[in-house]
Amino acid sequence: MPSPQRRQTLADDVLIGAEAIAHEIGIPVRKAFHWLQQGYLPATKVGSIWTSSRSALRQHFGDAAVREASARKAARDAERQLIDGHDE
Repeated sequence: MPSPQRRQTLADDVLIGAEAIAHEIGIPVRKAFHWLQQGYLPATKVGSIWTSSRSALRQHFGDAAVREASARKAARDAERQLIDGHDE
């Protein structure tokens, strides 16, 4: 019997802040701010906070590009954890 998949909710899809958007697509935060201000990314500014969604970014860049960026982010995070673990 196949395992039940967790339903994706709107809360799972929403990205709040340029940092979250940058991490999702695997670019530096400064570059994300530049792209956001230039209108290169599918995002909206609510007050002073940029918001977007994973689905909009996937549609904009294509699923493969977002998956690749997520894999790079996971590799960087794992490397940081290893480095931080050796500093103690």
